[in-house]
Order: sequence, then structure tokens, then C-alpha cells
Amino acid sequence: MLLGHFIRQYGRDRLYWNLAVDAEANYRLMLDGLSMPTDAVLPCPSRP
Repeated sequence: MLLGHFIRQYGRDRLYWNLAVDAEANYRLMLDGLSMPTDAVLPCPSRP
């Protein structure tokens, strides 16, 4: 809710949307120093 993801989901595939939101939220939490479980959804590393 904090980043407005719920409002912006309209019309998108729910599974893919939820995975993308989880990946972004987990990434931000990692940047803040929190550790993630091994099965956490994370964004793909950037490719050159």
C-alpha cells in the first residue's frame, strides 16, 4: 500500500504483478540491511 501498488494493479495479471511487487519490496528491504530468506522473491540481476 505504501508505494501505491494495489491501486496500480488494475488490469494486470495478478500473479505476475504480485511477484514484481514482492521483488521490489524485498529489494528495498535488503538495501535497508534486512536479510532475506533463501526462497525470497528478488529482482533478476542486471544483464550487461
